[in-house]
Amino acid sequence: MLRRFGAAAVTALLLSGAVWAQTPSEADVRAESGRIFRSVMSPYCPGLTLAACPSTQAFELRDEIRERMASGESADEIREALTTRFGQNILGNPSNTPTGRVFLGVVAGLAIAAVVGVAMFVRRGMRRDAAEQLPADQIDSTLNARIDDELADA
Repeated sequence: MLRRFGAAAVTALLLSGAVWAQTPSEADVRAESGRIFRSVMSPYCPGLTLAACPSTQAFELRDEIRERMASGESADEIREALTTRFGQNILGNPSNTPTGRVFLGVVAGLAIAAVVGVAMFVRRGMRRDAAEQLPADQIDSTLNARIDDELADA
């Protein structure tokens, strides 16, 4: 009888240790939920992350995320649930939307146009400088004439 009780006690201790090891600590929940809050856009405050949104709905959503993390859900599972509930825009990745793709295309086009414009400007400037330079024999005669004029005036 004592042997059965001892085996049952050891099994219970091992199981409680396994459950305790799977439950995240409060500090882990705070840290990981904070990462989620900063990486997810608020569905209630356009343009703000969930961490920065001051609305009461955002406070409730943050509490819900903390509770889910404390119950053992992973950050990826929570992000997936949020995406299902609020759509892809909550992940803060505007390139996944048609508007985001157009915006990124316009920005890329402007960047390419700016690089081409600068290259043309530099090339034109280099050509102008080369065209304005006098040949070496003309520099000497022009310089000599100028020196002679200035010495004559002195």
